[in-house]
Amino acid sequence: LAAPQKSGPLPAGNPYRGLHPFAAADRALFFGRNAEVRAVVERLRAEPFVLVAGDSGVGKSSLCLAGVLPLVAEGGVESRATWSIIQVVLGRRPLLGLASALAAPLATTEAELLRRIKEEEPAALGRALRQQLGENGRLLLFVDQIEQLLTLAEPTEAAAISQLLESLALGTSAVRWLATVRSDYLGRLALLPGLGREVQHALYLLNPLSPRGLREAIVGPAQAKGFRFESEAMVDELVAAASGGQGGLPLLQFALAELWEARDPVARLIPTSALAAIGQLSGALARHADDVLNHLLPAQRLVARHILRKLVTAEGTLTRRSESELVGPSGADPTAQETLQALVRGRLVFVCAAEAGQESAYQIAHEALLRSWHTLRGWLAKDIQSRATRQRLELAAQDWERLGRSRELLWRGPQLAELASVDKAEYGPR
Repeated sequence: LAAPQKSGPLPAGNPYRGLHPFAAADRALFFGRNAEVRAVVERLRAEPFVLVAGDSGVGKSSLCLAGVLPLVAEGGVESRATWSIIQVVLGRRPLLGLASALAAPLATTEAELLRRIKEEEPAALGRALRQQLGENGRLLLFVDQIEQLLTLAEPTEAAAISQLLESLALGTSAVRWLATVRSDYLGRLALLPGLGREVQHALYLLNPLSPRGLREAIVGPAQAKGFRFESEAMVDELVAAASGGQGGLPLLQFALAELWEARDPVARLIPTSALAAIGQLSGALARHADDVLNHLLPAQRLVARHILRKLVTAEGTLTRRSESELVGPSGADPTAQETLQALVRGRLVFVCAAEAGQESAYQIAHEALLRSWHTLRGWLAKDIQSRATRQRLELAAQDWERLGRSRELLWRGPQLAELASVDKAEYGPR
């Protein structure tokens, strides 16, 4: 959904697939998000740290990668300075991720920098960066999905890098940093030492695209390459599909990428027949879903099957589950945690906003997956009996807790025998 507006030829490739090809554009703007791009850049001009927050799938990473970062590189924050932009990948070892990103700018090795990060005071790294950058040098650090400090990293390492990032942002005007975070993690992020103190001041909330913004995101990239959609009705259908629910924006992106491949290069248009040829939006999503599974390790694919099955009721409708229901207590099963996050990154599972004091809840991204994704349909068809049994067990357990854990409500005989059809690995804590 990202593309630049520029006077000269656009970069080669699919304007709807991927974000990085647009980073070298003369004037990188995010179609449908121009105002938001400029607002974030204005914040970076005045503040050392900006945190872009929003629901899963709202387009936080796209906004930054395809809009904000290229504009900063052009001098949108400080035109007379020379800007370097580095993306920091936190993962399970965020200190190593930061050392890997900063080793080149500091003209040192990753191992040496990691040692210094662990042994020296946080402010020392900021001083070293300022000295290395020189009078007109500037550095922007981009941390995508900073909630990985909470979902993947060890607590002690998360606390250490939180304090280090705060020191980098506040210790020198030569360094600024930009991060994205899912809104349901804001409360927990604010509890981290150092970084947590800055969350409230750095926050920039990103709302979903309006219908007008969606239309610009659909037609803009094609127009920039000299193409058009054959009919307004086709565009209206795409806008309506993307407006219908939390998973609409990624669903639209998958479909647009395939529609571009089916374009008519002679007539320079995207024909209406192409939408039917790709199986409508649901067909594009099903192909993407299989691709996400194929990139998982064998053990992760097995866990993904368990997770996705738990997110469908015995009646075949979508349901929400907490993180502990899906993967057990936090940190107990790293493979399950990593698989759940991979499904979220792949836009097959979405995170629902958590209520105060409650865990985040997860849900399959779109009902179209239940209808058109043959892999999931096959799993569910084999699982009808066990899903019905598991659902009855969950309801019985809720009643048992509500009524004081009465022995009279415990399952016996035939009820226990039914549980043979349910894999014990699928039982939640309750």
